[in-house]
Amino acid sequence: MLTSPEEVAQDIARFSPHEGDWGALDALAQELWASGRAQEALWAPFALFERFPSEEDGSGVFWTILHGIEALDEYGAELAESLRRQPSDFGVLLAGRMLNANIKTLDGLPLASFLQSVAESPRCPESAAVTALRFIDRNPGV
Repeated sequence: MLTSPEEVAQDIARFSPHEGDWGALDALAQELWASGRAQEALWAPFALFERFPSEEDGSGVFWTILHGIEALDEYGAELAESLRRQPSDFGVLLAGRMLNANIKTLDGLPLASFLQSVAESPRCPESAAVTALRFIDRNPGV
């Protein structure tokens, strides 16, 4: 029997690398994207980013997840909620890449202002705050 997207999402949200091996996460992410129903389980990759908020890329797997999220039609509301709960390097990267693409709002708020507030949050890792401010500086007037 095939695993449902929700079951895959649960596994992604709970994932921890075993002895530094992130390969199982890559397989889970690929399974989620291949399901054609990743939008329904989008909360899980954001939960993962929140659990590993700073300077971790899962041996490159987080980049695969970021690209998968970007390929979806709608992820702004989930991204905004995630950044409010626990700012993360990859959440900020997603928002910054939206800013680079000249997207002006996130969850109905001016995106640059939203990123500024994320950078100022006491929960924001320093690396994510620095990244957020760089995106803002590179996109004046957006």
